[in-house]
Amino acid sequence: MYKAKSGDQMDAINLNPAVSQQVFQILSRASLENLKEGDILKGIVQSAENGLLLIKLLDGSSFTASIPDGFSIGVGETVTLEIGERLNNQLTAKIISQETENTGKADEESALINTIKSSLDSFGVAGTQRLISDVLDLIKQDPGISPYKASFLVANGLSHYPDMAQILQKISEHEFSLHENLQSLKEELSDALFKVGQEMALNLLKPLIISLEADELSYTLREMLSEASPGLAQSIEQNVRELLLRTLMDELEGAENGTVRIDKETLESLVKSAIQGLENRNVNDETSIIQSLLTPKNADALLKAINRALENIHKKAGNPENNNKSHEFQKEIKEILDRLFDKASIKVQNGVAKDFDIREKNKALKEIMDFSQKVLNNSDENAKASIMPAYKEIGDAFRFFSQVTTYDAILQLPVKINKENTTGELYVMKRKKGRKKVDTENFTLFISLATKNLGIVETFLNSSQRCITISFRVEDENLVKLVKDNYRVLYDGLLEKGFRLVDMKCRALEKERVNPVNAAKKAQELLGTKTRVDLKI
Repeated sequence: MYKAKSGDQMDAINLNPAVSQQVFQILSRASLENLKEGDILKGIVQSAENGLLLIKLLDGSSFTASIPDGFSIGVGETVTLEIGERLNNQLTAKIISQETENTGKADEESALINTIKSSLDSFGVAGTQRLISDVLDLIKQDPGISPYKASFLVANGLSHYPDMAQILQKISEHEFSLHENLQSLKEELSDALFKVGQEMALNLLKPLIISLEADELSYTLREMLSEASPGLAQSIEQNVRELLLRTLMDELEGAENGTVRIDKETLESLVKSAIQGLENRNVNDETSIIQSLLTPKNADALLKAINRALENIHKKAGNPENNNKSHEFQKEIKEILDRLFDKASIKVQNGVAKDFDIREKNKALKEIMDFSQKVLNNSDENAKASIMPAYKEIGDAFRFFSQVTTYDAILQLPVKINKENTTGELYVMKRKKGRKKVDTENFTLFISLATKNLGIVETFLNSSQRCITISFRVEDENLVKLVKDNYRVLYDGLLEKGFRLVDMKCRALEKERVNPVNAAKKAQELLGTKTRVDLKI
């Protein structure tokens, strides 16, 4: 029931040297073809008769081996064998451990193995003997861990990283809040920047200020390009933004007194350069693109946005002597950090999510962490000690998200619902081989949000050929009727999106909330389907 690499330490009992040197020839080896000399197998003896030994492994597979003369063993005993060299093209093995197990212990272990196999299967991972044995080893090392969490860690290759086990525990128990950690990090960064002095703080803040102002320019440009094709609009926006960033930096560095302004001719040159940088561009369309982009109205709006950005940059990132009022400077630091951290939030207003680009939000979170690292590098030990707890926990969570392989993507994001902050989670489950994207007609979602007025609301949603089944779980029993009474609102809303609501249920939230470890099991219980969870928000 065990397979390990050579060199692994075994808790072996003392064997008669003569017995330990006896060679077993493995006769059935279909499931053992990948074994190499030195690999370790552990299993329970199923039968020993007619010169043949039948051993059952952890993954449920069995193999037979010839019994050497003079060797005896009882049914139900556990044996550990080490794979040796091949003889006559047959695998060989020798016993390195042998022990008798009582029936109760064997049954208990068998039940645990079945639980592990079922857990691994729910994560889309085959329960091989190596993985099952790794889960058992993890449980042995950490008796307090559940077989489900242990299986999750092993399935994702995280069992050897204590930090990952800790962050999984926090996420599973809903003890990790990205929003709360970000708020703490923002406050500590603000204090640290104020303490390092204006000159150092401005040096750290200047690239951030320019980047934030460039973001505002991108939003302006995005509105101008709303009627262009998505590919062309994205390419122009990206190229213009990069050019504007360089221009803003150059203008800032070259300004001695006052604010440098960009005129219409400079703007046209910028846009033309951006278009020329596009891949697969049509030269003949260059003039028409410029004319459509830079209409008198658009050109005026963009010029105002650029020059407003320059004014803001000169005001906020100018010479430190111009910012000699400490309380005003502290206020400016807070405003800049508010803008940076706000970029990472998904805004929900009156039930409608705005600015919902996961890649942009993830990019913003990375920008926060990169900036935090720069501040850490330039802070004293006291400031570092204050910043590190939130910074490390966020960093550990990001490393956990990036290393999970049973999901295509897993991420927590800050969410602002009607200006109230909370945390959302996004899990994109792996699809069947060859399917890289979620099927827009057939999928399963899990949505969980902690709201101000409704408390915690968990929602499972299954779509089959655009026919929707929903199961709500609400924190307050009194809300069950409220949710059910709004069936028509939900029906009409889904219908507008091309989906038809065919079944909706609502019940009180159970003590055990949904998490990455139990999501598939809960989906089956509540939706009556064995489909795996595709997305969690």
